[in-house]
Amino acid sequence: MTKILPIGCRFVTFAPVTNGHDKPNPIMELYHRHLGQGTPIVMLHGIFGSSDNWLTSSKMLSSNYETFALDLRNHGQSPHCDEFDYPSMVQDVVDFIESKRIKDPILMGHSMGGKVAMNFALAHPDKL
Repeated sequence: MTKILPIGCRFVTFAPVTNGHDKPNPIMELYHRHLGQGTPIVMLHGIFGSSDNWLTSSKMLSSNYETFALDLRNHGQSPHCDEFDYPSMVQDVVDFIESKRIKDPILMGHSMGGKVAMNFALAHPDKL
């Protein structure tokens, strides 16, 4: 059973334990905007930005692609947390992609979002 609890971050969801340890896996539930159908594109904004930055691009691309514009942690409508580094943001994107069952996405990022996308690609090339 999934629970939502405050733990130093605004809210996170705990997935059922599947890692062989006795502690649940915390998942940051990122706010996102979803448009279109087709090959999936996950869009990552820059520092101090939000999914709003991708609205025009999402609308334009949505005629041929399925777009997911995310609010990364500590931005926009996503939860805020003291932990704020690239490995955490990469894990948030991994969790988002897995929770939405997105297969072979294109990652698109601007500035900080581009750095998250590059770190994702280095750490998880099998997910692209």
